[in-house]
Amino acid sequence: MHNNQKALDITMEDFVKKSPNFFILGAAKAGTTSLYKLLIQHPDIFLPADKEPRFFSSDDYFNKGVNVYIRNHFNSSQNFIARGDASPPYLSNHEKAAPRIHQAFGVQLRFMIIMRDPVKRAWSHYLHQVRYGVERNSFSNALATENIVPREKRPAWTSYYGDGLYAKQIKGWLNYFPKKNFLFLFTEDLNNDFTKVAQTAFDFLGVNAEFSVAQEHSNVSGRSKYLWLGSMLNRPNYATQAIKHLFPYILRKHIRDAVNRWNKEPFTDPPILDTYIEQELRRKYMQDIVETEMLTGRNLSHWKAC
Repeated sequence: MHNNQKALDITMEDFVKKSPNFFILGAAKAGTTSLYKLLIQHPDIFLPADKEPRFFSSDDYFNKGVNVYIRNHFNSSQNFIARGDASPPYLSNHEKAAPRIHQAFGVQLRFMIIMRDPVKRAWSHYLHQVRYGVERNSFSNALATENIVPREKRPAWTSYYGDGLYAKQIKGWLNYFPKKNFLFLFTEDLNNDFTKVAQTAFDFLGVNAEFSVAQEHSNVSGRSKYLWLGSMLNRPNYATQAIKHLFPYILRKHIRDAVNRWNKEPFTDPPILDTYIEQELRRKYMQDIVETEMLTGRNLSHWKAC
């Protein structure tokens, strides 16, 4: 285990007993919230009440040190067998998150990755950002812009196509951790056989696999009641930049999440993905899907055709 230099005010005993030993890496919009709600029911599994710490993918937060991360999210986790962090941005931000996690905790960790049909994931991701007032372009224009503007120069999380390149992202993690430490899950399995997924996940984490859990559905799609409010909260602007220096990250996130939940309402007429765009995306994803099949051992032929 590698102790981070910024964790000097935490005893080695606390560092060992409280540090996370598993991570749900993503993918975003693929069922990570449902997986989180499944796991948190188990008496031997600890996950922070704040589902997504995002510590290892956030430069500002990471620079505060691993000690702050453990104090903020794992201070009461020492009596649990499995202690986890469920932050979907980690998967796609493997260039930052993987080496940081490796440096902080070494290689003896477990990782879960849940994957969804990449086209459906991209469309869900787009609708999510439209609802929050972040995305103002059509889906086709947003996809075209994604190919032009580098991720680090975009104002928000808008990697609709890129975040569905699972093989590419998995390989980034395998540069730092052995494949045997990964459990690959799929959204359709979570929807179709919840109990089996629960047992598989519990067994992977070394806790009682027979523990019974209840299924909870999460993240039903919708739209903003007040688009201006969603845009003000979720798009970078002078107000959010000013508040950033006045309030800590966790408080800002809690407030933003609470207001976003209040500002959400169901679609009266849900938008439908254009068939031509869907066909083009499936064509573009084909090679990565083939590589994902090889990495996971899963037949994903249903992702390849409309």
